[in-house]
Amino acid sequence: MKYFVLSLLISSTFPFYAPQAVSQPNVHPAFTAPTAQQTRAAFEDYETKGAQCAKDRVRGRRCPAVMFSPEQPLNIPVQTVRGVELLTFRVSISTPQAQIRWMGYRFGLLGTRRTPDDREDSLRRLITRMQEAPKTITFTVKLIARQAWETTLPTFSFALVNRNQQRLWSSSQPDFECSGQDLICQVGLKESGQPVSFPLFVQLPTTPPSAVPFITDAMQTLKLLVTIDGHEEPIEFDLRTL
Repeated sequence: MKYFVLSLLISSTFPFYAPQAVSQPNVHPAFTAPTAQQTRAAFEDYETKGAQCAKDRVRGRRCPAVMFSPEQPLNIPVQTVRGVELLTFRVSISTPQAQIRWMGYRFGLLGTRRTPDDREDSLRRLITRMQEAPKTITFTVKLIARQAWETTLPTFSFALVNRNQQRLWSSSQPDFECSGQDLICQVGLKESGQPVSFPLFVQLPTTPPSAVPFITDAMQTLKLLVTIDGHEEPIEFDLRTL
């Protein structure tokens, strides 16, 4: 945990020196509120992609794969009553930009059912919502492949690791359980996944209390540590690609 203090330089010889405050770190730009112009640009870009997908579907074509935020693979071996099973996941970070891209893409898919006034109203409300600075970091964890759905999985734990190797644990308990016959549940875990959230800011034990970002603009990578059955599996994200 970092501590930030006010440094005072006192000298009778040089009385013109003023107190110098140690600057606090800034939150990483990937987790700051986008401007109205940035929101509109990202929305329109992915709206075009969604509209093209809608046209492809009408023509019986498969839509190109679209990624709203870079995904990282995660393979974890777990011990079940049937032996060791390898779980396959894909993990992404839901940044403000990723949310805007998803909204634009979805609007493009359904654009033929909306009027220009509907579009402008949706975009205006999105811009207003995005101007509120994020307070959490949310990961989306998708379960891509599992062999034995009838077995119960051990408990997962998730922690963020910053550049100082400090760990911040999540209180999220994602549910990856489905019955072998519940295909809707299985498809939901594969396509939509489960959220895992962390606070973006941490409190310092100062007087008065102050909050600093856990993910700062000095970082280029972010590590997510997944623990299950005592086994730790790290995933690294390049923050420059978000």
